[in-house]
Amino acid sequence: AESAALGALEQDSSLPWWADGEYDAARADAENDEGVARWGAGDWSGAHQKFTEACRLNPRAAAHHLNRGRAAMRLDRPGPAARDFERATAR
Repeated sequence: AESAALGALEQDSSLPWWADGEYDAARADAENDEGVARWGAGDWSGAHQKFTEACRLNPRAAAHHLNRGRAAMRLDRPGPAARDFERATAR
């Protein structure tokens, strides 16, 4: 069953980048907290990486997408930021 699911993921390129099946809300919250700490230290790139991991681990958490969008804006990436803000409001 697992190999069939992986095959379906490989064939369907329209799936979101985070659709790998590894969802862990507790780890997502920990990654988000680390991102907040990096944000507070002015490490926008490090914060963005941590928020990205939080989004991957819990793609339904609006706060994680919102935080990643804010970090993307600090990195002068308005397109990705807009998509994250849209995902946050859709949650």
